[in-house]
Amino acid sequence: MAWSSAAADATAYLSEHGIADAVHASLAAIIAERPTDPITALGEKLVAMSLAKQAADSPLGDEELRKVEKPIASQVRAKWLAKELFGLSIVDGTIKDLDSYDDRNFYFRATTQRAELCDAADGHAVADEGGAFHFVLKVHNGVESLNTGFIECQNLAMEAVRAKCEGVWCPRPLPSVEGWRISYAEQPLANKTVRRHAVRCLPFKPGKLLGDVVADAALLAEIGRVCAKVTHS
Repeated sequence: MAWSSAAADATAYLSEHGIADAVHASLAAIIAERPTDPITALGEKLVAMSLAKQAADSPLGDEELRKVEKPIASQVRAKWLAKELFGLSIVDGTIKDLDSYDDRNFYFRATTQRAELCDAADGHAVADEGGAFHFVLKVHNGVESLNTGFIECQNLAMEAVRAKCEGVWCPRPLPSVEGWRISYAEQPLANKTVRRHAVRCLPFKPGKLLGDVVADAALLAEIGRVCAKVTHS
């Protein structure tokens, strides 16, 4: 009787807090997806549900969580990720941090033996450094890293622009050494919690920001032309 009472109490507790439903939904998704590491996948799905609940309960939605889940990554770490995940050898003195709201972004020039990262259509070859190319490495925040579909939608959008908008330059998700367009690496947060963050590498084409040039009639007309082409393609 004591065991039966304890079991009933536990069941009521799990049901009251939505734990049973969360576990059942996560297990159903894992059975359908058949990941190679189901234990890790189960943990990630439960963390994703927890973050989603926190976002729903917050008046600012997931914006607060994005800032909290911003990864900590140094330039030394970025050089390691570029080499290990994408086979890039960064040219000394070229790496720098880029501004970002909730991710970690790094610009650098690098060399590589991987031809698939050196497509002429990317327009990212360095004119004065033989064999070097411009790149950006992006370490995603913890919120997006748990939502692979969101990142993949960005990848598909870039591919659509490249395929359908002739004359409009757009970057692309570069494949990792294992062929993935979205790679992963463990990175700490500001609170020392270690999370598995999504990492992407993209070609970078040097240029100027609109705010740094004189927006004359010709430039505004060109911006309108490009926007229209992307919108209607």
